[in-house]
Amino acid sequence: MRRYRLPAAVWASVAITLFAVQRIVESVVDGSRILLSPGESVFAQWIQFDGWEYLWIAHSGYWYEPGQRANVVFFPLYSLAIRAANALVGDMTRSAVIVSAVAGLCAVLAFSSWLRVNGIEGRERACALGVMMLYPYSWYLYGVIYSDALFVALVVLAFLMVERDRLAWAGVLGALATATRPTGLALIPALSFLALERHGVLVAATRRWHRLVPAEVPTQLDFGRMRPRYALPLLSMVGVGSFAGYLWITFGDPTLFASNQNQYHGPLLRRLLKANFVGNWVHWEVPHYTISITVQALLAVGALASVPAVGRRFGWGYALFVALLVAIPALGTSDFNGTARYLLAAFPVAAIVGEWLAGRRLIASVWMGGSGVALVVLSLAFSRSMMLT
Repeated sequence: MRRYRLPAAVWASVAITLFAVQRIVESVVDGSRILLSPGESVFAQWIQFDGWEYLWIAHSGYWYEPGQRANVVFFPLYSLAIRAANALVGDMTRSAVIVSAVAGLCAVLAFSSWLRVNGIEGRERACALGVMMLYPYSWYLYGVIYSDALFVALVVLAFLMVERDRLAWAGVLGALATATRPTGLALIPALSFLALERHGVLVAATRRWHRLVPAEVPTQLDFGRMRPRYALPLLSMVGVGSFAGYLWITFGDPTLFASNQNQYHGPLLRRLLKANFVGNWVHWEVPHYTISITVQALLAVGALASVPAVGRRFGWGYALFVALLVAIPALGTSDFNGTARYLLAAFPVAAIVGEWLAGRRLIASVWMGGSGVALVVLSLAFSRSMMLT
């Protein structure tokens, strides 16, 4: 357990700093908040935007009316965890903060273990952990009432189980992840690809079949090495499948979580053309929002550009995961909003950046300092109801 002390201590320090800054500003600037009960003011600023939806689901379940925005777009596991914690805590908001904080800490510790499994130690490991924990949009790992911390923890643990050849556990954890967020769909092919890659079933072809595909990408199956247990990561389909089954039984449509997105982001063509993104730049009515979605678009491009490096360093299952993690929100939104938050789960990119920074001390210091300041500022803006991601 000693090897977990430092990342746990850093996580706790960041969490305390964010909470302290938030409370200091709250005491200086009188902000109005709608509270669920009189005792919840201490955590009120961590309930923003979608946070209210998760609390509603935990308290009252799902609802749906055709043609309206409905909470069926929010996957169930996080709200179920809140409800379970509430049975012990007796306060829905505190329960949600506890679930998010514990999940965020687990995500950091799981990432630390994953780095060790992949031979990343010393300064490189410290830098990689710093990149994750000080990522300017990582305030979701420190108690914010959103499902992202739980999702990141489950994703890292699922990949860690593949690395340790515990494929059944990888499938179970993957199923929990796909019951937490729509972006969990990226896990289903990625975990399976990585398992086949690790066991020599997927190998690089002797002849390249397409010049756009790097030569080292495994595109050929060696059926002689195939074993039934290698299919166990496909259990990750159970999570999203169970939610689809619930929607089918309850509302008569298993794809409501996808189709109701039109009420939030518009029809598919509008999303593909990024109509809202273009419109925000043309009209420039809310500058901070336009700048925010532009930064998120650039982060998506950067993550996508890292895919070849991720594949060569850690395996092409990880590269597939990062590519799909970028593609799902890029195609699912009309302005890239939310992408920066979804990229929290792109932990192999944090590892790549951490390794690169480890040999560049000055750049690493500037990176960590600037990222940490940005994290405090952005988390404070979020706590004051500013839409950032």
